[in-house]
Amino acid sequence: MIEEGDTNSISFFYFRGILQTERFLSFFDQNNFLYSYFFNRVLLLSLWTLGKIVLLINGQGMRF
Repeated sequence: MIEEGDTNSISFFYFRGILQTERFLSFFDQNNFLYSYFFNRVLLLSLWTLGKIVLLINGQGMRF
């Protein structure tokens, strides 16, 4: 069983990675806004889904 603190740290690093990805992809918004916006949403959704699956396998998915 994973402790509550470990769950919080996992969530922290997971969402911090999402924020860094968002900041990196915002660089492309200046060139082609529509394409980068679509790509941004698809990538973030796939990252979120992957994180949910991993947390669900670890038995921590319901706490999100």
